[in-house]
Amino acid sequence: MKRLKNGLLIILLLLAGKVSAQIDTTYTPSKTYTQTQLVDDLAFLKNVLIEAHASLYRYQSKAALDSAFINAAAMINKPMTEIEFWRVLQPVIAGIRSGHTGLFYSRAYINWQNKYPVDHLTPFLTVQDGKLLLRIKSAKDTSKRYILTVKSIDGLPSDQIITTLKKYVSGEDLSEQWTDYQLQGVGFSSVYGNVFGYKPVYDLEVMDTLNRNSTLHLKAFHAKRTMGADQIKELLEKTKDELNKVVSVDYPTAVPSTAVLKIKGFSYFNYYQGFHEQFFKRMQDDKIKNLVIDIRGNTGGLPVVGGDLMRYLIKNEFTQIEAAQIPVNKITFNDYILHDAGNDQPQKTTDKVQPYNYSWRQLPKLYPAAEYHFDKNIYLLVDKGTFSAASIFAASLKNQCKVTVIGEETGGAEAGSDGGFSTIRLPNSGLLLHLPRYWESTTASDHHSKHGLIPDIVVKNYITAEKHDAVMEKVKELILSSLNKAK
Repeated sequence: MKRLKNGLLIILLLLAGKVSAQIDTTYTPSKTYTQTQLVDDLAFLKNVLIEAHASLYRYQSKAALDSAFINAAAMINKPMTEIEFWRVLQPVIAGIRSGHTGLFYSRAYINWQNKYPVDHLTPFLTVQDGKLLLRIKSAKDTSKRYILTVKSIDGLPSDQIITTLKKYVSGEDLSEQWTDYQLQGVGFSSVYGNVFGYKPVYDLEVMDTLNRNSTLHLKAFHAKRTMGADQIKELLEKTKDELNKVVSVDYPTAVPSTAVLKIKGFSYFNYYQGFHEQFFKRMQDDKIKNLVIDIRGNTGGLPVVGGDLMRYLIKNEFTQIEAAQIPVNKITFNDYILHDAGNDQPQKTTDKVQPYNYSWRQLPKLYPAAEYHFDKNIYLLVDKGTFSAASIFAASLKNQCKVTVIGEETGGAEAGSDGGFSTIRLPNSGLLLHLPRYWESTTASDHHSKHGLIPDIVVKNYITAEKHDAVMEKVKELILSSLNKAK
């Protein structure tokens, strides 16, 4: 089984999808669970993490995590609904700082939500540099957009909202990049609803670019049918055929001898070998001298796709993933696994549960393509949405190839990424834990790095009323400057 990196999974869990065929007609969100049931689920959750999480203490100390569990236990002082219990547990999960780890609602709740859609806040909100921004259409000319600064929602100051929501988002390493990426668009409205609840109309106090204040009464929208955490595998299988949806090629007329390869996700498994070969053959035939690889917003997919792409960019044998860190504790929760990581990284076990006991498995080196190797100028575009398999690709390519990286710090960690996943049901509440089962290291020189890949040239795209790609403009400027010097 090919390994699926989980950045795609986390994003898909925030977006619309298909619904389970089995519907519990007796379930309602008002159902409560006893303190005993909730305490048992909390203990179960902690045990699962200790036994099987691939990078439990990489970014958070054992003492800090133990303290978070103690604080969560103290909050369980009454019967709670599933949503109330999620609000207690998810900050503990987010504190691990593993962007591939998350706690999601039960099958029963997702089925109920699809039958009775909730009232989401507008999906046009984005967190940027600590501010909450709203993108709206002009009432007079719908082709125009305006950017407003949101000062409060239903009387709650925006800075307080952002600080609160970040406690519930599973970020990556010690950077805020992956966290901020998830707090935009539908992701923001989804997390906001989970934390603060839903209502048919939201009151937003906003300020325009002329510092004029006003209040907007925004009607809620109903999201498409939501997907359960245990339904992702089927959807990911479908993406393997979607080459045209995730890959595009452009030859900008204003920049001679240049090709732009945009890859939204490393998911096109059924086409990647043939596509890569034909693409680089055309590069050679057209005598392309500048290749721009744009993986901004690429939240991951299959590492094998990125590895094959590297074969055309690196001359000698190379490594995309150096090794995998795999827990080797005895697994005691098999009866609650809804989806397992598969046998691509064998799960060894011992007879004794020991916190954070693991083994290392070296991965084989890769070899360059026999034909159509590209040895000209390479520009790699990254941002906070570059995560998982995409951030592994970026970090390992940067370390073994002459490439100019432009954009923002990646959302995924420079040192490596979690991989594989299991979906585990908590016995009483039915909440679903998305659990990575191994951690893979890149070829980055600092395997203890606690941030994303930092670009050679940092350029940030800001939300503006008119579409403007400052990163791409910078690339074009560099290429044109280089061409002028060569004359």
